[in-house]
Amino acid sequence: MIEKSFFKFMNSLGPFEHKPHIAIGVSGGSDSMCLCLLCNKWIKKIDGRLTALVLNHGLQKNQNKKYKQIKGYLDKKKINNCYFKWNLVNNITGFQKKARDYRYKIFENWCFKKNIFHLFMGHHFDDQKETLFIRLNSNSNVYGLSCMSTITFKKEVRILRPLLEMNKEKIKNYLIKENFFWFEDKTNISNYYTRNRYRKILPDINKFGLTDKKFKKVFFAVEINIHNKH
Repeated sequence: MIEKSFFKFMNSLGPFEHKPHIAIGVSGGSDSMCLCLLCNKWIKKIDGRLTALVLNHGLQKNQNKKYKQIKGYLDKKKINNCYFKWNLVNNITGFQKKARDYRYKIFENWCFKKNIFHLFMGHHFDDQKETLFIRLNSNSNVYGLSCMSTITFKKEVRILRPLLEMNKEKIKNYLIKENFFWFEDKTNISNYYTRNRYRKILPDINKFGLTDKKFKKVFFAVEINIHNKH
């Protein structure tokens, strides 16, 4: 069911060129590994190519070992991959944002050099909810509250996020069903990061009635508001 819905959604993100070569940002977490698996199945159906882009950002000790495991697993599954390493220390101010910006920059530059026009990222519905709370707390305007878009056009590449309608639970259940590997990133549970603190309260918010269905209504209302302003 997930694959059928995903393939249909991917077709709506076109048009893609004949036998396209696509790139996917892979961290080893469940979201990016799920996207990699789904895209790998989809790309084979249209006789295209896929390259997983793996960035070691140095957030944890023994990070090299972790990313060697990710690369080894992708090699085992015969998924083409390219490895990058960021050597900047992680005790600088705003490290997460700098790491995120660097990831986009290096991936986009690589895609440009390889004439790849489609860069896929594994952001999902729970990421959207966390982003909404972060931006609400930052007094964002209606444009900020629109959160992440399924398609973002950049100068050299377009960034695609086909998992934005899928929640984390569904992603993990699919990987378990497919017996596909992923890493649980320890930094995702640290209270040091604002996003993680919001992530931890989402289950309680759902219990009090703010369900995924209601979140989707909020996102839709924001998009309508933006559309009307134009």
